[in-house]
Amino acid sequence: MSSWKRLKVEQIGSVCIVSFNPTWIADPVLIREIGQELTALLAQENRSLLIDCSELDHLNTVLSKSMLSKLKEEVIAAGGALLFFQVLKGLDVWLKEKGFIVRESREQALDFLEAEIQAQASVR
Repeated sequence: MSSWKRLKVEQIGSVCIVSFNPTWIADPVLIREIGQELTALLAQENRSLLIDCSELDHLNTVLSKSMLSKLKEEVIAAGGALLFFQVLKGLDVWLKEKGFIVRESREQALDFLEAEIQAQASVR
């Protein structure tokens, strides 16, 4: 969808792969805008989000932690999954400590999510 100002979005089946238009994310206003766009994306029936950090050069983790925690709560409430891949050093430690799922590559993240979706389908 081209209406995203701060996100690049690629839909693969029921999964949304999201990367960021800015590669340097430090400004509180920019972080808030990204959070709002991620929330809006989630509201469009995109319950599973893969966050691609491969093009990210910098993320102000102090300011973005609140936004990411809120996003995680929203994804869980929607019954979806939130995964990160190719994460910046330092951020990966915090994400794992807070229970976020982090994978090294896009392929690993997609494989993990596919297995999760199949497991949920078999429980229903």
